[in-house]
Amino acid sequence: MIAIGSRSHAERTRRDRVYRDGSIWKKSEWMLGDRDQALSPTVFLIEQPADRTLPAHFHHNNQFQIFVGGAGKIGARPTEPVTVHYAGAYTAYGPISAGEQGVQYFTLRSRFEEGGVYVSDAKGKWPDGPRRHATSKPVPLRSADALRDLGAIETSVVIPRADDGLAVDCHMLPPEAGVPAMLPDVAAGIFLFVLQGELCIGDVTLAKHESMFVSADEAMPSGVAGPQGVQFLALAIPQRDPAYAG
Repeated sequence: MIAIGSRSHAERTRRDRVYRDGSIWKKSEWMLGDRDQALSPTVFLIEQPADRTLPAHFHHNNQFQIFVGGAGKIGARPTEPVTVHYAGAYTAYGPISAGEQGVQYFTLRSRFEEGGVYVSDAKGKWPDGPRRHATSKPVPLRSADALRDLGAIETSVVIPRADDGLAVDCHMLPPEAGVPAMLPDVAAGIFLFVLQGELCIGDVTLAKHESMFVSADEAMPSGVAGPQGVQFLALAIPQRDPAYAG
């Protein structure tokens, strides 16, 4: 499966969400999979208002979060742009606290699901199994001039590779440079998420905050950086642990 997350889809789906404290948040769907329980890639953006807190909670599937705007904390860790957080299935994390300017973050999952489970409501909903999360150091954004002036491809590790395929790398390509091979052989698939510039991959051009998901059973389409270069994240998402059947 190959799926695309686009700004045009996000603009059509941006809507209000009323949280249980009565505050109004914004949510927009950038990549909306179907409800297939095996593979249904999903990417959405949350715009969390100033001084609001999302309580500690967990989800039924593995996920990444990419903090792209504003400022806040996840637990005790600051989330200045660009911070990447990984939480495995049934791993509690948070609270996510927004600062005075609010905080904006993308969530990426290879399986669709509705909502999460607050830790305060989790009695009887928390099966045995592994728990894992990781938070990156901030990823510095490269300016357009810096990308154009790159002499060669640069890659940095954002979250180190694990045995189950979990890995996040940041790739910076000068104009027209080819995309390096990166499809993992044990993960569920990989998200490509553009931070700056444009990524031309297959017959699609991805701009800032647009994305592509390539499942592990697909060949990665060939691609090149756009005419201004590109900086993007490659986020390999593991299969859900067998302890969590269904």
